[in-house]
Amino acid sequence: MVGAARGRRQLPSFRLLAVWIALLALAQICDVITTGADMARGGVEGNALVGTLLGMGGLGLVFVLKLALVGAMAIVSLLVQFYAMRNPGRASQQAYHFVWRALQVSVVGLLVVAVHNTALLAVIND
Repeated sequence: MVGAARGRRQLPSFRLLAVWIALLALAQICDVITTGADMARGGVEGNALVGTLLGMGGLGLVFVLKLALVGAMAIVSLLVQFYAMRNPGRASQQAYHFVWRALQVSVVGLLVVAVHNTALLAVIND
């Protein structure tokens, strides 16, 4: 019994989840802004899917789709959190922690992309 209690991790609070969702939205916005700045100075989008979307609807379309993805991640995170709170079994805990880590990795990855775009902007301006 003691081992089971020790192995169970506490779910992050709703407030902490909201902070990470807000960070995801900010990271997406940073990515769109830096991509737009690079393209305005002659840069080319390296991601084929995003490049196609840019060709179809410009930065506005990419921005709307990225914010829709943030909304989807927020909904999934909340649903999994509520499920894990009501069904505190191992599978629900693992599902929640998977979504939680995916959210964090997404934020860090997008910030790396925004930093890369900013560095590229410095090279383009030289």
